[in-house]
Amino acid sequence: MKTCICAAMLAAFLLVPAAAAARSVYLNGVNIDGVTGQEFKNCTVKVDADGNLWITAKDYVVKPSDGKEPPMQPPGASPQPLTGIITKKYWLVTEISPAGRSGYDVDVYINNTWVKKVQNNDEQIVMDITKHMRAGGNVVKFAAIKAKGQAAVPGSKAFTNIIVGEGSSGGNNVVIDKPILEYKRFGSEGHPFVNEHTVTAR
Repeated sequence: MKTCICAAMLAAFLLVPAAAAARSVYLNGVNIDGVTGQEFKNCTVKVDADGNLWITAKDYVVKPSDGKEPPMQPPGASPQPLTGIITKKYWLVTEISPAGRSGYDVDVYINNTWVKKVQNNDEQIVMDITKHMRAGGNVVKFAAIKAKGQAAVPGSKAFTNIIVGEGSSGGNNVVIDKPILEYKRFGSEGHPFVNEHTVTAR
């Protein structure tokens, strides 16, 4: 039987530019986003129309940390988290202070996947990020840098606040029922920041 070493293909898939990294990897129909350091032999690999990578390897079984069998998914189905099924909806919402904007552009990453650039000149952003979250611990990283032409303004009370939380939507409204993370940058600041936070999803 011909042996297929899938690790190299998986690595190449993961080393795409950040803006294109919102893709998923499946092993035998189970989402394994975030899994690293693995090699799969005797496998076939398919890339679907959305750029998701599907690995079929009959000698491997995927189980979440709680030991329960995860649900199988056909190619093209919505990703299911490896560590359990998310039962809540998660949102990213931005807030601009009455005093104005912070002058920062902020790249947001969830579990090492680029999710959104919050730009200094953006109006309020309301974004459903449930598909990027996993049941259990999640690492949310913010990389903030002053936007072009922006500088620190001593004494400024302006800020940009990024809120991540559980919420619900109805009509044109989103209500954050339980904020789990707030990230704030101020107009008085001038140097870059990279900050990571671990949050729990359920």
